[in-house]
Amino acid sequence: TINAFPNLSFPQILFLEAQELTGQGSMLHKELTQGLLEMGITSEHHKWHPHITLGRSKHHWRNFYDFSSFSIPQEIWKNTEVQLMESRKNQSGYEYSILQDFRFKTERI
Repeated sequence: TINAFPNLSFPQILFLEAQELTGQGSMLHKELTQGLLEMGITSEHHKWHPHITLGRSKHHWRNFYDFSSFSIPQEIWKNTEVQLMESRKNQSGYEYSILQDFRFKTERI
Protein backbone atom coordinates (compact mmCIF):
# COMPACT_ATOMS: atom_id res chain seq x y z
CA THR A 1 0.00 0.00 0.00
CA ILE A 2 1.22 3.50 -0.82
CA ASN A 3 1.12 5.84 2.15
CA ALA A 4 2.53 9.24 3.03
CA PHE A 5 3.59 11.51 5.82
CA PRO A 6 1.89 13.58 7.06
CA ASN A 7 -0.95 12.07 4.97
CA LEU A 8 -1.98 11.18 1.40
CA SER A 9 -3.87 14.45 1.00
CA PHE A 10 -0.68 16.49 1.45
CA PRO A 11 2.23 14.05 1.01
CA GLN A 12 5.80 15.14 1.73
CA ILE A 13 7.30 11.69 2.31
CA LEU A 14 5.93 8.92 0.12
CA PHE A 15 6.47 5.31 1.21
CA LEU A 16 5.40 1.78 0.43
CA GLU A 17 4.03 -0.06 3.45
CA ALA A 18 5.38 -3.58 3.91
CA GLN A 19 4.47 -6.57 6.02
CA GLU A 20 6.95 -8.90 7.62
CA LEU A 21 6.04 -12.55 7.62
CA THR A 22 8.45 -13.91 10.23
CA GLY A 23 8.77 -11.20 12.90
CA GLN A 24 12.53 -11.16 12.35
CA GLY A 25 12.51 -7.52 11.23
CA SER A 26 10.93 -6.43 14.51
CA MET A 27 13.39 -8.60 16.40
CA LEU A 28 16.31 -7.03 14.51
CA HIS A 29 14.99 -3.54 15.28
CA LYS A 30 14.69 -4.39 18.99
CA GLU A 31 18.24 -5.82 19.10
CA LEU A 32 19.69 -2.80 17.28
CA THR A 33 17.88 -0.36 19.57
CA GLN A 34 19.17 -2.23 22.65
CA GLY A 35 22.73 -2.36 21.28
CA LEU A 36 22.71 1.36 20.53
CA LEU A 37 21.34 2.10 23.99
CA GLU A 38 24.19 0.09 25.54
CA MET A 39 26.62 2.31 23.58
CA GLY A 40 24.92 5.44 24.92
CA ILE A 41 23.01 6.22 21.73
CA THR A 42 19.31 6.79 22.22
CA SER A 43 16.88 6.26 19.39
CA GLU A 44 13.41 7.48 18.66
CA HIS A 45 10.83 5.64 20.71
CA HIS A 46 8.47 4.75 17.88
CA LYS A 47 7.10 1.38 16.96
CA TRP A 48 8.96 0.00 13.96
CA HIS A 49 6.96 -0.19 10.73
CA PRO A 50 8.51 -2.00 7.78
CA HIS A 51 8.45 0.27 4.74
CA ILE A 52 10.33 1.43 1.67
CA THR A 53 10.71 5.19 1.30
CA LEU A 54 9.91 6.09 -2.30
CA GLY A 55 10.68 9.79 -2.11
CA ARG A 56 10.34 13.03 -0.26
CA SER A 57 9.67 16.59 -1.29
CA LYS A 58 10.00 20.00 0.32
CA HIS A 59 6.58 20.75 -1.11
CA HIS A 60 3.42 18.65 -1.24
CA TRP A 61 2.94 16.44 -4.29
CA ARG A 62 -0.82 16.90 -4.25
CA ASN A 63 -0.77 19.01 -7.40
CA PHE A 64 1.04 16.30 -9.36
CA TYR A 65 -0.76 13.03 -8.67
CA ASP A 66 -3.48 11.48 -6.56
CA PHE A 67 -1.45 8.76 -4.81
CA SER A 68 -4.49 7.39 -2.97
CA SER A 69 -5.60 5.68 -6.20
CA PHE A 70 -2.17 4.15 -6.92
CA SER A 71 -2.00 0.36 -6.62
CA ILE A 72 1.03 -1.92 -6.19
CA PRO A 73 0.70 -5.69 -6.66
CA GLN A 74 1.50 -7.78 -3.57
CA GLU A 75 4.92 -9.40 -3.76
CA ILE A 76 7.11 -11.44 -1.41
CA TRP A 77 10.76 -10.36 -1.24
CA LYS A 78 13.44 -12.33 0.52
CA ASN A 79 15.68 -9.98 2.41
CA THR A 80 19.36 -10.98 2.57
CA GLU A 81 20.86 -7.74 3.86
CA VAL A 82 20.20 -4.45 5.60
CA GLN A 83 21.86 -1.16 4.78
CA LEU A 84 22.56 1.45 7.42
CA MET A 85 21.85 4.75 5.71
CA GLU A 86 22.28 8.38 6.59
CA SER A 87 20.16 11.24 5.30
CA ARG A 88 21.53 14.77 5.36
CA LYS A 89 19.51 17.81 4.53
CA ASN A 90 21.15 20.29 2.18
CA GLN A 91 19.99 23.26 0.09
CA SER A 92 18.58 21.10 -2.70
CA GLY A 93 16.81 18.60 -0.42
CA TYR A 94 18.12 15.40 1.15
CA GLU A 95 21.20 13.41 0.26
CA TYR A 96 21.36 9.74 1.18
CA SER A 97 24.50 7.69 1.66
CA ILE A 98 25.06 4.07 2.64
CA LEU A 99 27.21 3.84 5.77
CA GLN A 100 27.46 0.06 5.90
CA ASP A 101 25.96 -3.13 4.50
CA PHE A 102 24.99 -5.98 6.81
CA ARG A 103 24.38 -9.39 5.25
CA PHE A 104 22.25 -11.89 7.13
CA LYS A 105 23.81 -15.21 8.07
CA THR A 106 20.58 -16.94 7.11
CA GLU A 107 17.96 -15.85 4.65
CA ARG A 108 15.21 -13.69 6.14
CA ILE A 109 11.90 -12.70 4.66
